[in-house]
Amino acid sequence: MEEEVSRIIKKIMICFGLVVFFLFLGAWLNSFLSGERLDKAFMFAVFRILGGDTTLPPLDEIGESIALPLIFTFLAAYVLYYLIDNVVWFFIKINMIGGVYTMTKLKKLKNHVIICGGGRVGYHAADKIAQAKEKFLIIENDVKTADGLKRKHGFFVLNEDCLDENTLKKAGIEKAKAIICALGTNEDNLFLVVQAKHLNPNIKIATRCDNTTVGDRMKALGADIIITPEVIGGYELANKVLDKIE
Repeated sequence: MEEEVSRIIKKIMICFGLVVFFLFLGAWLNSFLSGERLDKAFMFAVFRILGGDTTLPPLDEIGESIALPLIFTFLAAYVLYYLIDNVVWFFIKINMIGGVYTMTKLKKLKNHVIICGGGRVGYHAADKIAQAKEKFLIIENDVKTADGLKRKHGFFVLNEDCLDENTLKKAGIEKAKAIICALGTNEDNLFLVVQAKHLNPNIKIATRCDNTTVGDRMKALGADIIITPEVIGGYELANKVLDKIE
C-alpha cells in the first residue's frame, strides 16, 4: 500500500514537471516565432488548454498558425489531464474520499459490537444485531464484499484486515463490548480470539469453529461463546425430524 502511494506521488510530481516544461516550451516557441512578449505567449498557451478565450488579445496571425508551439501546448494539456487522474487516484488510495467521515464515526463508537468477517456468517450476525438496534461495525478485507455490505445493506464497514492489531484498535476494540469472530478458518478465528483478549480483557468474544477440539482451545484462550455450525445444524435437523415423527 505505502509503496503504491509513493509510486503515485512520484508520477504526480513527474506529470506536474512535464506540464510546466511543455507550457513554457510552447510559450517560448510562440514568443520566438511570432515576436510577441513571453508573458503574452504563455497566456496564449494556458488559454489554449482551457479551450480558448476570444476576449484574450490574439497573437498575430503568423504566431497563431504555428503548429509546433500548439503541439507542445496540447501535450501539456494531455499531461495535465493525466496529472489530475493520478491525483484523484491518489486520494482514493489513501482513503481520503469518505475517510474523514469514517474516522469521525469510528471515534464516536463505544459499547459497540465488532464483527470480523463479512461473509455469510458475518452478514447474518450483522443483520440480527441491526434488528436489535445495537451499534456495530464489520471489518472485511475483501473490497467487493465490503462494498456490497455498504451499498446494499447500509452497514458500517471498515475495509481492512481484522487480523492486524492496528485495525482492531482503529475499530475501537478497547471501547467495544463484544466481538464476533466470523472468519473462514479455525486458525484465523483462534488468532483473533487471542488478539481481542489481549487488547481488551473485558470484551465478550463469540467465535465460530469447525470442530469441538478447536472450540475447547478457543474457550481456554478466552472465548465466551463458541458456535460450531455443523453441530448446531445437526441438532436443528434432528429436532425438526423428531417433532414430525412424534
